[in-house]
Amino acid sequence: IEASYDVIYNAALNTYGLSWDRDKRNIHIQFADEIGQTAQSPSIDPYLAINALKSNNQAYYIFTLPGSLYTYHDIASMSGGKAFSLGSIIQMSQDLISTSKEICVGSN
Repeated sequence: IEASYDVIYNAALNTYGLSWDRDKRNIHIQFADEIGQTAQSPSIDPYLAINALKSNNQAYYIFTLPGSLYTYHDIASMSGGKAFSLGSIIQMSQDLISTSKEICVGSN
């Protein structure tokens, strides 16, 4: 099991001791090749992850296989992030550059 929902949730709640700047909008960027899953007990579902991200002013961006996008889309869109398909290196580079520009220069 690739515990992707657990990582999103625990990072958003700073369970890992990350140095988040509380005065800024923080972002998560994840690359995954499997559908969203949890290994935590009790289980973490997408809406727990969304609430953790939103309550801590964090946005989530995911790059995943086209068949897995549906398991991450709500988390990304409802937190102010975006979901992208893993694809060619050129397309992913363009997506990362446009996302970086949006985050660094945009309203986030």
